[in-house]
Amino acid sequence: MSAPVQSRAQLARHLTYLLLLTMLASAPVLRYGLPDWGNDSLAHAVETKEFANQFWDGELYPRWVSAGYGGLGSPTFFYVPTFSRFAVVWLDPLVRSWDPDGFYLTGLSAAMAILLAAWAVYFWCRTFTSPQAALFGALVYTIQPYHLVVNLYTRGAMGELWGCIFPPLILMAVTRLARSEPSRFPVLPFTALAASYGALVMNHFPTTLCFSLVPIAACLYFSQAGARLRVLILTGFAMLLGIGLAGASLGPGLFDQQKVLLEFMTSGMFDYTKLWLFRMESIFLSQMRLMLLTLATLALVIPCFWLALKNLTSTEQKKQLYFQGGMLFFAIFIASQLSAPIWAVVTPLQKLQFPTRFLQVFIVPVAGIMALSWPYLKQSGKGLRKKIIPAFVAVGMLLWVVVTMWGASQAFRVWRPFTTEERFAVWDFYVTRRMEIYQYLPRTAESEKLASVVETPKFLKQYPAREMILRKPGGEEMSKPTPVSWQPRRIVANVEATEAGTLRIHHLYFPTWTARRMDNGQSLTVAASKPQGFIEIQAPAGRYQLEIELIEETPERIGEQVAMGSALVLVILTWIGWRSRRVQR
Repeated sequence: MSAPVQSRAQLARHLTYLLLLTMLASAPVLRYGLPDWGNDSLAHAVETKEFANQFWDGELYPRWVSAGYGGLGSPTFFYVPTFSRFAVVWLDPLVRSWDPDGFYLTGLSAAMAILLAAWAVYFWCRTFTSPQAALFGALVYTIQPYHLVVNLYTRGAMGELWGCIFPPLILMAVTRLARSEPSRFPVLPFTALAASYGALVMNHFPTTLCFSLVPIAACLYFSQAGARLRVLILTGFAMLLGIGLAGASLGPGLFDQQKVLLEFMTSGMFDYTKLWLFRMESIFLSQMRLMLLTLATLALVIPCFWLALKNLTSTEQKKQLYFQGGMLFFAIFIASQLSAPIWAVVTPLQKLQFPTRFLQVFIVPVAGIMALSWPYLKQSGKGLRKKIIPAFVAVGMLLWVVVTMWGASQAFRVWRPFTTEERFAVWDFYVTRRMEIYQYLPRTAESEKLASVVETPKFLKQYPAREMILRKPGGEEMSKPTPVSWQPRRIVANVEATEAGTLRIHHLYFPTWTARRMDNGQSLTVAASKPQGFIEIQAPAGRYQLEIELIEETPERIGEQVAMGSALVLVILTWIGWRSRRVQR
């Protein structure tokens, strides 16, 4: 059964309803910015603001955050995907004068992600349900507790919020690819799959890892027996092109991990064995609340699955229902202790930190299943099927709204003021001092001092950021060179050295920093000072200008070239496919 035809007026009306819904759901964020109490909010606000600052200063792809770690510098965007930052960087000039810390800018990014995710689910659901059912599915997707209470109001998790946009678009593209005519190249589904999968990779690596098996399973499940190999090849090639499109993010992120302390992402509080979905803890702990919210969502979706299963007559819709039920089971299974043997063997999974990240997959079929059940939920009449289940679902969704309101009330200082010195210290650590997540500290840095709320202020007081000190071989101070210009990846300084010595710059060392005299081009030795991990240069005697530059290394350069090459291939294939369709017509 194909989806019913929809008028443009109805489409515009439904998209407007979803716009109003998401504005209501994210109203506190639109008023106050990203939640002050969010687990990741402080770091995300700082990163987004510094990204915007450097972008508008002329750096088209900021990687080295010059103001990070209190001005000592940080390689954050060599490793952190930047899709959500690019999406809102154009808004920064509008809010810069009254948003110095980036909370409102990042909040706008979060609200934009929620809206785009609602629209994405609506268009996906339209491929297998009526417009009204698709609208209901988008409503469900938007107000699910994991989406709003956890990702937005508890964590302030920008990667996850933006990561909710692309899985429905990927599923829509794969489904249409699977049903395409063998005699024609499926231009639009292929391009849409490559672009949406590439956008997911560029946005959030963990969500990509969680979701990547789903499009492969979908292409095999929805394609005809004789066409499965063709559809699998097209799907794999489109996903490969998507990975290529994300090359600029993936290059350093995958191949330069040894330069920073990423191993801390899988140890201590990030040990996956301590963070399974089903854990019996105090109700006041976030992990217990997450389990209860997930169980509450399952309590609504299971009756909807049963209702759809009993009433659907369309073979295609039933096929969708079974697939989405499989997605639901897969997400819960892999997030729970039942999948522990798989996590132990498939070691890349351990870098996800939280098995509950698979709830990013879980929320997609919840919306799809409930959309499929909509025609039967809205029917009036007597009996279990026509009265109790619709009432139960309505009450359950109302409870979702109540929980969301409670979560929002706990997320902002205006309603829940900072009352402890500890929270003020954390705010000062991240926001005032522009600190970054310590896993992105260069390996040579003195991490014990720069990852501590208590020790970092002392460290920065002892070693003022960007200060330059030239010392004689015996350690005696010779002079303090002055910087002529200071850009994120290029520093120029005037040096006056009566004899050869060591120039230490209070800026964190990274292996791609280089130094040369500008008068004769002589390259100078650059290393990390011990134990601080600052840039340390062996400076010859004389009076000259010194250029210190963070150069592009192979992973960064190759990644950018692969991204451009993949974009070119995608454009050529799209053009060829479009031309062949015109000829066939």
